[in-house]
Amino acid sequence: MNKNYFKNKRVAITGGTGFIGSHLLTKILKQDPSKVLLISRGSKTDRIRKHLSKIDLKLYSSSEEYVKLIIDFDADYLFILGGNADPRVSIIDPKVDFEHNLAYNFHLLEGLRNAQSPKLKIIYISSVAIYGDSKDSPFKEKTSATIPKSPYGINKLAMEGYVRFFSESFGIRGFSIRLFSTYGPQLEKQVVYDLIQKILHNPKILIIRGDGSEVRDLSYIDDQIGGLLLLSKKAKYKGEVYNLGSGVGISVKDLALKIAKLMRAKPEIIFKKENSDKYYGHTWIADISKISKLDYMPKTKLEDGLKKTIEWVMRK
Repeated sequence: MNKNYFKNKRVAITGGTGFIGSHLLTKILKQDPSKVLLISRGSKTDRIRKHLSKIDLKLYSSSEEYVKLIIDFDADYLFILGGNADPRVSIIDPKVDFEHNLAYNFHLLEGLRNAQSPKLKIIYISSVAIYGDSKDSPFKEKTSATIPKSPYGINKLAMEGYVRFFSESFGIRGFSIRLFSTYGPQLEKQVVYDLIQKILHNPKILIIRGDGSEVRDLSYIDDQIGGLLLLSKKAKYKGEVYNLGSGVGISVKDLALKIAKLMRAKPEIIFKKENSDKYYGHTWIADISKISKLDYMPKTKLEDGLKKTIEWVMRK
């Protein structure tokens, strides 16, 4: 990809203070954009502190403010990563998830249609959660069933539909990316981080929710950002959808054993089936043949990515 693809461009990012957003921001700033706007609901800025002098950070507390900030900025590119990122929160409070993951962004599309922003290109970040309990893994974008198990997945899938509808019906340029599990330095949650922390806390006994047979498609953060940037350049922006993952699955049990070996630990593994997460599917693996046709290929081997993540956690 051209290293200066965003040179002299105006780029807006919602959710830019989060894990993926902060890594994306770092890469985009290296391409010399003319201006970058980060839009946040008030999240901590620890991850982007070193970039604060180079960007415009704006806070919002309503959908009206959210829409106005984006339209007034007059961006060339808009990455939508903001909203609730935790399926568990969506189950506890479905209304909050609906508002922040669907309603705000629907109002944004309506606002953009009325404002007529022909130059804007929208990259909507969706999730593997839209596949939910589908048995079609590896998942294909067009043919695999979408059976989300949480309001989070439901709202992500609905927003994909609105991006497609507004693109086909009103000429708004945009597309969606279904991110599979991402891991790496600065992420302080999810399966890789949780396993590392548990082994650090007790290298002799490792308690894992579920039965260990659950399968996840893991991508190191650098690969995911590379995929986002590649798609931002090569996508058609006609409402289409892309999977973004490694294309390879690993069971939670095998992942735990691999992490333990890298940490030179030999814990007794105890599975708690009754504590398994009900809002995740059993086997989530991406079919990445569609994005591979655009010359995408993950570069980081799982063992190498895990080593980097373990080193970061141990330095904290």
